[in-house]
Amino acid sequence: MDKEIREKIQYLVSIFRQVERNKNRIESKTGFVITNAKYYENLRHSFSHLNEALFFLSEDPDPDVDNFVKQLDQAEHHLSNLDVNGYEYLAGELLNDLTDRIDRAGFFHSIGNADEYRKNALRQFDIGREKRTANKAEAMTHFENCVTECEQGLKEITPISRIDRASYNIQVITGLIALIALVVAIVALSN
Repeated sequence: MDKEIREKIQYLVSIFRQVERNKNRIESKTGFVITNAKYYENLRHSFSHLNEALFFLSEDPDPDVDNFVKQLDQAEHHLSNLDVNGYEYLAGELLNDLTDRIDRAGFFHSIGNADEYRKNALRQFDIGREKRTANKAEAMTHFENCVTECEQGLKEITPISRIDRASYNIQVITGLIALIALVVAIVALSN
């Protein structure tokens, strides 16, 4: 049993490290800092269960091994939620950002295929949400796909160059001159 417990603790520590690496990767890759309450709630629960398990082991001369293992299992359960929560949060933030930028693009930005990427990202996000309870690994894949689609979509939104903008302004002015000339001609004919 001692060997099994040691292996379990080592496994949980490795998951903690992996979760932290993934969190840092998400934040450095996108600039988004994970502040999601659900993410930190799971992290807190994980530490709480792990601490309780270690308390049983260190303070009780005759520890309740079953209870100890149960606490480790609970810690593992909460840890398994961390990565998927982090990616769900990130995917949602990027999706909102992409949608907002498309909506605010106006006359001076080209959106290219950004709306197609947004639709694909939304589909991946919805599938991830559907899968997250039954299959966290699969849900994670869909949230990662959503992140990729959003990043591609954001690259599509580019400012229109000064030359293109000048050309657009010339077309508007030319159109206005033509409209004024037409009104003047109509007034002249009516007299």
